[in-house]
Amino acid sequence: MIHHRRRLLIIVPLLAAVACFLGWYAYAEYRKAQFLRDLHLVGFSTSMISEPHEEQENAAHDRAEELGIDLFAAYKSNLESGLRFQLAWMLITNQSTEYSQFASQNIDSVPWPEVRIWVSRRNQESLSPDYRQKLLDLILASPTSEAKLVAARWYLKQGKIAESEDAYHAAMTNGLFWDALDAADQLLESERYHNDAVNHLLSVVRDSEHFAGRAAYSLLNLYDVRDELKPLVDGCRKEPKDGPNRKRLVDKLTQLFEKDVGDSRPKTHDR
Repeated sequence: MIHHRRRLLIIVPLLAAVACFLGWYAYAEYRKAQFLRDLHLVGFSTSMISEPHEEQENAAHDRAEELGIDLFAAYKSNLESGLRFQLAWMLITNQSTEYSQFASQNIDSVPWPEVRIWVSRRNQESLSPDYRQKLLDLILASPTSEAKLVAARWYLKQGKIAESEDAYHAAMTNGLFWDALDAADQLLESERYHNDAVNHLLSVVRDSEHFAGRAAYSLLNLYDVRDELKPLVDGCRKEPKDGPNRKRLVDKLTQLFEKDVGDSRPKTHDR
């Protein structure tokens, strides 16, 4: 009986200590999860990125350190959610080598919003030159149209015309709608990809559910018929995809393109 009481005197405090530890651990994990759930530093629209104020980000870093959060581990655990972009921003601020290596090793699966973060931050002087170079290397390797447009402009500045045109072409053929349109505009002046660019713009005028006047005007400017066909373009804006004005416009532009191919290519205009 005495031995039983002694065992209880030992076991009960141990159980209480374990219960306290588990309760503390659960509460600590809850606070971490709550912080991550409420974390919002960057946002994205079609062509813009909203960036945090310095004070906001500093507060997030201080809070993450206070809670003992491993930002890289949290990033890897949230690759399928929007939280990855918030954590990517913080990891880049910390100039995380783990992050840049992981992104490089998984470059084909990094989505465009994260690439937009690289684009936004690659020239920020708060980062070291070495880390900014790492971001540029990631951009040049990324298959996203977000990266290809930046890569094309970078190659052009280096005088690498073929590489620039190849990057624009990749953005045009595999990119998001507006990125592809930007790339097609640039390729109208390319010897190698001129026909591909015209075909892409024609397909946009013909097939896009919502009429893209920008694609039409790129072709009207190319063939110097803007004044002549502007009323037809204006008529397309109020029609469905299979409307008569849209069909007439596509037919007219197709005829001009076929003449372009059969004769000498028209001189393109500066934009």
